[in-house]
Amino acid sequence: MITAKNESLIRKTIKDLEDELDPDKFWKIHRGTIVNVASILKISRSMTGR
Repeated sequence: MITAKNESLIRKTIKDLEDELDPDKFWKIHRGTIVNVASILKISRSMTGR
């Protein structure tokens, strides 16, 4: 887990962590990445539509 102030090791699977987090506040954006929605500054689409 990486925050604005530090980095920590979590001994859970991404799936277990995802199940515990509020889906309105945390989004899984890749198979190994969960982000806090409040930290997103901008969302844009690539030229390929992704």
